[in-house]
Amino acid sequence: MYDEKKQKEAQRREWRTMLLLALEGLGLIVAAFAISFIAGGCGEHRDRVAATSPAGNQPVTATAVAATPSAPLTGPQENDPVVDVDSLPPEVSASVQDTLVTPGAAVEITAEASIDATELVLWDGIGRRQSFVYDVQGKVWRTYYRVPMKSANRLALSVTAKAQSGRWRRVWVFLDVQRPSDAVQEPQPQPSPTSQP
Repeated sequence: MYDEKKQKEAQRREWRTMLLLALEGLGLIVAAFAISFIAGGCGEHRDRVAATSPAGNQPVTATAVAATPSAPLTGPQENDPVVDVDSLPPEVSASVQDTLVTPGAAVEITAEASIDATELVLWDGIGRRQSFVYDVQGKVWRTYYRVPMKSANRLALSVTAKAQSGRWRRVWVFLDVQRPSDAVQEPQPQPSPTSQP
């Protein structure tokens, strides 16, 4: 009986030890996955550039300062010399006529890009991606964006230009969402004081 109790206790300890080792192993796997996910994402969004909106109805322009390579880290680095025109990302600048918009409004977004840009994509960060169309006559890229009815007070729209070489450049356009003011309630007429007999 005494040996049986010792044997059961030893089995419990062994089971706990195995469970703890399994949990530690799982934790290490999750940590390794998280580190690789973070390291893989480093540099993809490093060169975001924001443009501030001047007051009035003047077009607002966003331009990028530096390029972000889409190749893995083993490819050309930021300080590597430029040896070929294909190693440069396309240049792009995007604008809207008016940055003050209302929910549900359609906004035209125009972009100018260098001739090596083969595709321009607009993304609002909430799942809506759409391509620009090249206007040959105006020599600009155009698309329309519908402001969501339920959106933040400020929307950040990214415009990404992609080249045949796989290089890309991203710029940002910001829209300020103006909510319609609550209907002003007219004062209710007050009953006039009447004299009582």
